[in-house]
Amino acid sequence: PGTPPASPGFLAGLAEGEAVSGDEMAELLGAAKPMLVYFGLVEQLQQGLKPVDAKNRTARSALEEGDPEEDWVKAMLERLMDLPTMLHLSQDLQEWVEQMDEVDSFQEAFDIMEVLPDVLSEGTDSADQFVIEALRLQPARWRH
Repeated sequence: PGTPPASPGFLAGLAEGEAVSGDEMAELLGAAKPMLVYFGLVEQLQQGLKPVDAKNRTARSALEEGDPEEDWVKAMLERLMDLPTMLHLSQDLQEWVEQMDEVDSFQEAFDIMEVLPDVLSEGTDSADQFVIEALRLQPARWRH
């Protein structure tokens, strides 16, 4: 079952600028983790199906001819029909989900998602601070 969603009182206090304890950050991570996994899986699938692999010359050559959207669909279908590639992708996705399931901090989650450099480039000192700042930008949304 996992951690229950963060309490409205905690989120209201967050919007008012109160300090956040380690337990509250853990509660927040528990509430956010399913969304992070969903977002990350979509990104992993997109990367896995994107026909830019040097080994997949057929898919690559299909992109060089004709209508780009139609060619992209053809190249992706070629990858979907390639059983060894799909087996490898499914194993990669399973390993990725297992890694995400074990995270106990936003920093770890963002690192596995390969967005940690972007998170830390926003002028925040830590991944936790990034999350807090993001939530504080939308205080009314979290109070209801």
